[in-house]
Amino acid sequence: MSTSPGQRRLVSLDEAANYLGVNVLTIRRRIAAGELDAFRVGRSQKAPIRVDLAQIDNELLRPIPAAEAGK
Repeated sequence: MSTSPGQRRLVSLDEAANYLGVNVLTIRRRIAAGELDAFRVGRSQKAPIRVDLAQIDNELLRPIPAAEAGK
């Protein structure tokens, strides 16, 4: 599920939500369900949470068949 650290492009939850066109709560739900890895940048509990944009591209985005796209 995870990518090697050299390939990670960590973005904020807001940036990930904007990228996918969804609400931030949707990103948080994906993290809670274990569908998306999350990383804290720093040691504090208040440190910002980031997600890996490459993981979003690889695991959450799926092409749709051409027949469905026209509906």
